[in-house]
Amino acid sequence: LLLCTICGHCLQPRPDVWAPHLRQHPHHLRGAQLKHLQELFSSYRLAAPEDVDVPSSGKTGPARAIRGLRVVDGWQCLVCEEGLTRSLATMKVHVSKVHQQKPGGHKKQPLWRACKLQTYFAENRLIRYFVV
Repeated sequence: LLLCTICGHCLQPRPDVWAPHLRQHPHHLRGAQLKHLQELFSSYRLAAPEDVDVPSSGKTGPARAIRGLRVVDGWQCLVCEEGLTRSLATMKVHVSKVHQQKPGGHKKQPLWRACKLQTYFAENRLIRYFVV
């Protein structure tokens, strides 16, 4: 994986992604420096996003946070492992649709809890959160 610790997420293993990422804020790279990094990145054997395993929460609790990846506030479903999101509204929809539970009936004992999340990739279609 190519982890950009400045941005807090990984870059896709595609050369057409690297230059635009490195040209924009906060990097602002150009010329020889940009070319050198692209050549260096091209020399790596990088995993496809779908082949990257996300850490799972074990019996001992959440996964250990990965240094360099951004940590964000989120919500975790208490019924299933797939229910992870940054939006409380989305969590309420999840509980309603997936578990057929009306969120309004869970004011005293909700089926979700606040948590900290990480994901390797920031692109919407590649986001797979894990609890840390």
